[in-house]
Amino acid sequence: MNSRGIAFRFAALLSALAAFGPNADPPKPRRPARIRTSGRVDVKVTLATDGNVLSAEVLRSSGSPQLDEATLRAARASRYTPELFRCVNAGGAYIFRAQFQ
Repeated sequence: MNSRGIAFRFAALLSALAAFGPNADPPKPRRPARIRTSGRVDVKVTLATDGNVLSAEVLRSSGSPQLDEATLRAARASRYTPELFRCVNAGGAYIFRAQFQ
């Protein structure tokens, strides 16, 4: 739920190797009906070895800049656990997916 009280559910999918903590729900922007407020956004999230987000970029746009930006903010605000490679934390890249309805 965002500051305007809009409730929203979304699905965040990461690759099979990704372990993740609680993810932030992207708030659905309040817009007039003529502006598209539904769709799917895929964001590529690149992680450091400590699980912090190094970068996030839209791979597949919903066609709505507002939804794309909300998903980017949620992907950056989410907590992730880094991959392990030979028993050592390793950075990685994952897909963060949000479905707005």
